[in-house]
Amino acid sequence: MTFDGLPKQFLSSVRVLFDVLDTKQQGYIEFIDIEAKWNRENTDKLPSGWLIDMIMTAIIIINQMINE
Repeated sequence: MTFDGLPKQFLSSVRVLFDVLDTKQQGYIEFIDIEAKWNRENTDKLPSGWLIDMIMTAIIIINQMINE
């Protein structure tokens, strides 16, 4: 996978977010861990499956940015 074409600031922000969320330092983040973290942060108003929808939207946006 290549990230050519993506803004360096965007990639830097994604790396920081990943480091924050990878609390177990496993090198990956499970969806359930992300949802659990946000649910602990008083976001019980979010519908179930919100994370998958957000990730799919991000993938579409990133693909568009790469293909421009």
